[in-house]
Amino acid sequence: MADSFQHYSEMLTLPTLEQRAWAQDLLERIERMAEAADDLDEEDIPQQGALAEAYKDGLQHGTLAGRFILQEQGLWLTDDGGDGSLDLVAAIVQEYLQTWAPENHWTLTWAETCSAPRFGAFGGGALVVTAKEIHWMDTWSWAQTALA
Repeated sequence: MADSFQHYSEMLTLPTLEQRAWAQDLLERIERMAEAADDLDEEDIPQQGALAEAYKDGLQHGTLAGRFILQEQGLWLTDDGGDGSLDLVAAIVQEYLQTWAPENHWTLTWAETCSAPRFGAFGGGALVVTAKEIHWMDTWSWAQTALA
């Protein structure tokens, strides 16, 4: 049986101590949300943003999918051995942009691979995040649109 992987690795630059403290607080809240997902009452379930994505990850995986590593220059967002949540990554970045840099944007590309040569198992995509929107493009959809 072949395994599928999604690989990505990008830095969200956090130039100030205040921004890194904000990110640390958000990561702690996200982690608590993912761990408590099964025990939440309906009214405690967030409906949007990074906490809502963490809730979904918690239900699906029992923990966060991906790695979020706070470093001196910023937040390193990367897969965890081919597992990760691009929805959560995009939501974290969007909350950062809304709070600290609403005029900026951030981009990420990813690769989809497989442990064996399977038809349709390889590809990738890109996302562009702004304070107001998240734009997605994957290679399979792009190819289908190009043929239409």
